Amino acid sequence: MYHIFPSYHYYEHPTDPNYLIFTLRRKDMADYFEEKILDAGIKFEKDTDINRQNKELFHFAVLQSSRQKSLELYLETWSKFRKPFFSNPTIKIILLALTFTLITLAVIGFVKNS
Repeated sequence: MYHIFPSYHYYEHPTDPNYLIFTLRRKDMADYFEEKILDAGIKFEKDTDINRQNKELFHFAVLQSSRQKSLELYLETWSKFRKPFFSNPTIKIILLALTFTLITLAVIGFVKNS
């Protein structure tokens, strides 16, 4: 499933339903995630793999009994390393102005039709 939807980064183990597999593409994220699950005392198995684009993938197998905590740590890892969707301040200002203009036009249209 990972090769079809590359943004899908955790899934049930294909042969052992007792495990949940987390996959990360970057070494710094994998190291941070490993550090967090070690600090939380969660037992896991780690493996690396090479995908079709010759990029290294880091896999972590965690027992389903630790699913909730490991998922929280996984999302914390993603939140730490994610970039803003609109990082350019000019784009932010343009989108804010466009939104304000559309809301203003909607209110004016509502008032005129009332």
